[in-house]
Amino acid sequence: WNMAGGKVYDLSRMLYDASDGKINMFGDEQLRRMGEWKSKTFIGDDWVTAFGDAQAHTRGDVAIQYRFGYDIGSREMMDFGIYLSTDPVKKKFNNELKIDNNDIFRHLETFRYSQLLMEAEEKALKDAGGDYDLMVKELRRNASSEWYGDNQVAVFRNPNGWYLAAKGGSNGERHNHNDVGSGIVFLREFPVLIDLGCSTYRKETFGSGRYTLLENVSSGHNTVTVNGSEQGTGKEFAAGQAVCDLEAGTFTAEFSGAYP
Repeated sequence: WNMAGGKVYDLSRMLYDASDGKINMFGDEQLRRMGEWKSKTFIGDDWVTAFGDAQAHTRGDVAIQYRFGYDIGSREMMDFGIYLSTDPVKKKFNNELKIDNNDIFRHLETFRYSQLLMEAEEKALKDAGGDYDLMVKELRRNASSEWYGDNQVAVFRNPNGWYLAAKGGSNGERHNHNDVGSGIVFLREFPVLIDLGCSTYRKETFGSGRYTLLENVSSGHNTVTVNGSEQGTGKEFAAGQAVCDLEAGTFTAEFSGAYP
């Protein structure tokens, strides 16, 4: 996300500044969905939804979440940025300024927005009556279920603490794992069904041995193996008829097309 959705935001900010506001992408619905992906797929206790070559356990950058949300007018993203700055054990905010991936633009933007972020933190705590634990809980109240139809990823959460992420898609996606039909389940931030995520990159990761690695093949995911046959590799091996009903809390797809 930092080098995809996060970079689209960085470039949108540059265009806005360079054109004195004449080029303004901050009202774009696709940009909002790209930004809120980070909040909606954050599970809790630093666990995140990790399909393909993605980290399964990461805190994420506080400052870019807040300022991205501020610029596009997303309460969910701003609250998420504040949430990431909290330390429930020490019961204080962590506002250490740091360079993100040696990116001087982001560092300067972090500095520029720092006062706004600190004021927002103070207000969040005040709104919770000074109760730090209540504030932390309230900051995630806007996180909701979502359906990403382009890559067929469904994210569900309910008030009882259940979290489900499931995917259709194909086995020809960027940084692909053969994981059509895979799912991740957590209960109150406790992992029930997990994705192995990505191992440390090595020569096999992007070479001819990529699909000899357990974390990249379907038997290393929450998918079925049919009569000893794993899923095929390539975009032709894909889910069909993927349908998501967020109100009903259902995701269905036809998965036989993922197998040879």
